Amino acid sequence: MMIKSYANKITSFLICNEAIDSEEYGIYTYGFEVLFASIINLTIIIGTGIIFDKFLHTLVFLGCYCPIRQFAGGYHADNHKRCILNFFCIFLLTIVMADCLDFIGFRSLIIFIAILNSISIYILAPIEHRNNPLSDAEKTKFKKITRILTTLLLMTIIISIHFGTLYEYTLYGVLALFWINVMLILTLIKK
Repeated sequence: MMIKSYANKITSFLICNEAIDSEEYGIYTYGFEVLFASIINLTIIIGTGIIFDKFLHTLVFLGCYCPIRQFAGGYHADNHKRCILNFFCIFLLTIVMADCLDFIGFRSLIIFIAILNSISIYILAPIEHRNNPLSDAEKTKFKKITRILTTLLLMTIIISIHFGTLYEYTLYGVLALFWINVMLILTLIKK
């Protein structure tokens, strides 16, 4: 509710100062809501990364997860509070899972997991949100972008997993693919 309240106040302020047209109130409030929720989300995730001494790992995860997820689509929480909580839980689980995978150290298994998730993303994405249907042209475009980004990440994972200094960071890329795939599958289950 706080996010929506601030979005409404800023939009009203802009309308009162004739910076925007009152007919675009809904568009601007939604845009500000998304902006504020994104800032809060990133602040919490980066803060968590700093607390766990995983700042660079966090940046790698966000850099892998966010661009692909933006075009792949998938599960969305019902409100901003749940979205923030879900992403926080995903990131905490990512830290724990990366530490476990790092301890186990089966490079072949990790590459297999990355390939399996990439194939699933190739098949399933994009999945549109019920409130934001995609045109056929957008679906084609988003599928292409998702496949390009996923392929680039997979190639980076396969190459960098063999370098000791990059191994830990590579796990965060693999887990980004895993969570994107989970979000796509959850949407199919929810339907």
